[in-house]
Amino acid sequence: MNNFSIIIVDDHQLFIEGLTALLRANDYNVMGFANSGKALLEQLETQHPDLLLMDIGMKEMDGVELSAEVKKRYPEIKILIISMHAKRVYLEKLIEAGVEGYILKSASDEELKTAIYSIVNGGTYFSSQVSDSILQNMLGRNHQPDVILTPREKDVLKLIAEGMNTKEIAASLFISVNTVESHRKNVLLKTGLKNVAHLIRWAFENGHL
Repeated sequence: MNNFSIIIVDDHQLFIEGLTALLRANDYNVMGFANSGKALLEQLETQHPDLLLMDIGMKEMDGVELSAEVKKRYPEIKILIISMHAKRVYLEKLIEAGVEGYILKSASDEELKTAIYSIVNGGTYFSSQVSDSILQNMLGRNHQPDVILTPREKDVLKLIAEGMNTKEIAASLFISVNTVESHRKNVLLKTGLKNVAHLIRWAFENGHL
């Protein structure tokens, strides 16, 4: 069994049951479920998962508000949004909240596993439909780059956006893990950002991806 734990957050019981069956069949540790934001926050007082698989459209507290609250209280918990649609109105707010990934409910089993693997290993994962929507939204604002990145920093940034973790980036670029971390820190320092999700949003917004 995989050595990380998952809680599923969705207000559709059939979806929860189906996703749980799929995950457990692939040896994922599903430690719990919640059908609302309130229920999840109560659960997190006693349970501490590594990853939340979360829908957006829920009663009482939607996925945007819930993601922000979870990240505020438990910044170490990773969040993968699984939604029916890639709605632009939600995307920017979710990235601002700090979610590590976003895929559609129509995604294949393999894409789901790829997203989970990337996120629990320190990366991010945004499906192609979601990335396209983010890019179109940001390009519509006609932002111009105002931070100068070195060619290698751009290479590292691109691979971060593709969901690679530090070790994978190092192997891909034939550089050390410490060098990757140095480039990552330099980019965060230059942009004044605090986490990878914000960095990806900034990169799309400023035409670096």
